Amino acid sequence: MAVARMKKVTVVGHNSVREKVVETLQDLSAVQLVDLRSNLSDEDASKYALAGVDDPDLEAKSYKVNYCLKYLDSAYGKPAKGFIESFTGAKIHVPLSEYREILEGFDLEGVYRHISEMEARLSDIRNQAARLESQLELVSPWVQMDIPVELLPYATHGVEVVPFTAHVSKFEKLKLACEEHAVALEKVAEEGKTVFFLAAYFKDDEDAADGMRSAEINRVSFGDLKGKPSDIVESCQRQLSELREEEKRIEEEGRSVLQHRRSLLVLSDHYAAALARKQAQGRFLGTREAFALGGWIKASQVDQLKSRLAEISTDIEVLAEDPQPGDRVPIILENSKWLEPFEVVTNIYGFPGYDEVDPTPLLAPFFTIYFGLALSDAGYGIMLLLASIYFLKKVEMAPSGKKLFRLLAYGAVSTIVFGAMMGGWFGNLFDVLAVPGLREFKQRFFVLDPMNDPLKLLVICLALGVIQIWFGILLKMLSGIKAGAVKDAVLDQGGWLVLIASVALFAVTSAVGTVIGTTIAKYLVILGAIWVVVASSRAQKNILLKPFTGLYGLYGGVGYLSDTLSYMRLLALGLATGVIGNVINQIALLGKGIPILGWIFAVVVLAGGHVFNLLINVLGSFIHSGRLQFVEFFTKFFEGQGKGFQPFKVDNKYITVEEE
Repeated sequence: MAVARMKKVTVVGHNSVREKVVETLQDLSAVQLVDLRSNLSDEDASKYALAGVDDPDLEAKSYKVNYCLKYLDSAYGKPAKGFIESFTGAKIHVPLSEYREILEGFDLEGVYRHISEMEARLSDIRNQAARLESQLELVSPWVQMDIPVELLPYATHGVEVVPFTAHVSKFEKLKLACEEHAVALEKVAEEGKTVFFLAAYFKDDEDAADGMRSAEINRVSFGDLKGKPSDIVESCQRQLSELREEEKRIEEEGRSVLQHRRSLLVLSDHYAAALARKQAQGRFLGTREAFALGGWIKASQVDQLKSRLAEISTDIEVLAEDPQPGDRVPIILENSKWLEPFEVVTNIYGFPGYDEVDPTPLLAPFFTIYFGLALSDAGYGIMLLLASIYFLKKVEMAPSGKKLFRLLAYGAVSTIVFGAMMGGWFGNLFDVLAVPGLREFKQRFFVLDPMNDPLKLLVICLALGVIQIWFGILLKMLSGIKAGAVKDAVLDQGGWLVLIASVALFAVTSAVGTVIGTTIAKYLVILGAIWVVVASSRAQKNILLKPFTGLYGLYGGVGYLSDTLSYMRLLALGLATGVIGNVINQIALLGKGIPILGWIFAVVVLAGGHVFNLLINVLGSFIHSGRLQFVEFFTKFFEGQGKGFQPFKVDNKYITVEEE
């Protein structure tokens, strides 16, 4: 139950076996590679860089596969996944024989050429269609005009005829203005608020020409179009119809390529793994004859690495050494099977440093208890437990997903225990249902009613907070002692340990009326306070300021008090679960007097309401139970500056290859 011991490894071998070594490392999934070039000058890094690492042919194949997949996804959509599949990221299972058959026999070039030709033609069709639609938009309003558009603007015998558009209001004003000049306006069409018209005026009439130029109207240009507007519209519509028919035919033809999606997914993951091996070699150093790679591996797997590489060649040398001061050692958490799920909580916050304590086993009991207190309904706990078991047994998911659902199962068991003790069974459903034996069953486990007596649960929550905070301070002191700073650790944390424990003892003995215990606790409080004051003032050189510095150090107790009060949220969350559950039950029973429909309404409301209440409160219980670890517990002793171990491995996105 600690951070795994790691070894720094260096592998040296002949270039003839380099590819096989990289494949073995990827298959072993036990080594995190490091870039050996990072410690060299640019000149040396370039000098000892491996040659022949780039593989343009492999990169081209990978591009073609992903191009084909992207086209299929954009043209026909991705295959629909169920909710559970989307949530867990399930992958396609491919037998090894099929995998090999695809690698050896799939016609990637033919499929890529087919798809690229289709896409090119479809792109051309859509460009043509866009151009034709633009022409239609331009010409359609003028379809009543019996003049070829190439003749406009038309000028003859000093008269110019020009097509314009204008807003309706501007056109009316223009008509009034044109009455004062020799300008003729002919409205061709009106669409919405836009008027399409022809204007005729003498070119030599400067006032008319200036008036038309200054008016808020838009001159129309038909560009290279030729023919009457009606003929142009008819031609555009005919061409658009032909293009759409061709587009539909190509898209239907393209559906035949969908049968290759599975093979393309296999090739995508295969080429991605192959490219990863090439990219990994970019971190190696080498000469014309030999190569060297570096990495990190668990100490317990060094022999396995040596054995696997020895199968390739007995001339491969594997050097393993302990981490040196200053090394950034990747972190692997090693916990028992029962504690592994709580690594989910630890990893949300971060990873411990290599020489730091793993907080996973330390937070496990607290998180479990807090989750149960926050959800606090045995009925919901049973539902959550059944759902977690179903996901674990029936749904394929990554190891991290399995850890999460195992953690939720632990939380569900805790919820059942605390929910039964506090009388929560789908809110107060066992009380409102007239089913014989339900109330008696509930009373067998009943201990505390947080609805009617919240103060007792509040005291329990605050007591748990005091215990966890005190424990966190103790861990910080032990870490300091382990690091050799015994004096500082005892002085800085020891006083708070005594003070917090004695204050808690004083509160308990005062509540139960034990005079002797109260007296002892009082003197321990004084001792702890003096201890904190002395420890806080020891770094102050000015003797006159020492008392003030010490008293200011004692002010740190406000922070611990604030942290303790944060545990009140457990009471609030527990009450919220119960209150919402009770409201759902009340709403469901509103229609109990209505024959048949009343019962249907009740079942629908109860099922939907309690599932919704479960989901939102599971989320709240998880988040806030974790928050108490991150903010109130970890900050006392845990730095979380480590970086997780990232082994070089096959990281398939789409498929899982099954051995036969």
